Amino acid sequence: MRNADGTSGLRLVYASHRVLAGKPRLAGLPATCVESPDEAETLEVELRDECEGSGVGVAVTLSYTVFAGCDVIVRSARIANRGVAPVTLLRALSAVVDLPDSRHDLITLPGAWARERWLERASLLSGAQWIGSR
Repeated sequence: MRNADGTSGLRLVYASHRVLAGKPRLAGLPATCVESPDEAETLEVELRDECEGSGVGVAVTLSYTVFAGCDVIVRSARIANRGVAPVTLLRALSAVVDLPDSRHDLITLPGAWARERWLERASLLSGAQWIGSR
């Protein structure tokens, strides 16, 4: 992130959290969803820039959804400028998950038009795993 004065970086600190029934939709983005609120539960954690008095006021909301009957966690992040000064988001990095053993699969949906739910499954290997889109 770059602030209007040219400085960069944030110091995000915990502000609040809430637990919601169901899974909120991601406006304008493809995402998993539920038909009924009892099919999932979502934890939203809000982090704020601790230097909000500077006029920056960036807030990050991390959402973690678990689905009933599935060993799946879905994560998303919303980044908002709630301050008065403009900021430029340079990049937002993905999550890091440390797993206790190697018996896990990476499942992606790399499909294209008319194959949106094309499923690919691969064993997780040691090291970094990358998923990209262009």
